[in-house]
Amino acid sequence: MSRSVRRPKRWGIRPHALEPTCEDLSRIAKAGTDVVTLSLDIVTRLASETLARLLAANAAANDPRMIVAYGGIMQTTSSRGPAAPNGASGPR
Repeated sequence: MSRSVRRPKRWGIRPHALEPTCEDLSRIAKAGTDVVTLSLDIVTRLASETLARLLAANAAANDPRMIVAYGGIMQTTSSRGPAAPNGASGPR
C-alpha cells in the first residue's frame, strides 16, 4: 500500500465515493446536450445526501470530528455566473 494511502487512513481520513444509481446513469446517457448540467445536478444531489448522512451519523454518535468535502476539479467560486446558473459553483 502506498504512503499516500496509508497516511490519511492513519489520521482517520476516509474517502466516500458518490454512488449514482442505475437510473441516474441512464438519465445521463439520454441527456443529449443537457448532459453537463444534468451530471452536475446529480453530483450536487449525491454530495448533499452523502454529507447529510455523514453529519447525522456524527451527531448520533456524539462525534465532534469535522467532515470535509472536496469536489476535486470542480470550480469553487462563491457565486454562479449567468452561463451556468445550475452549475457546480455556488452556495450549495
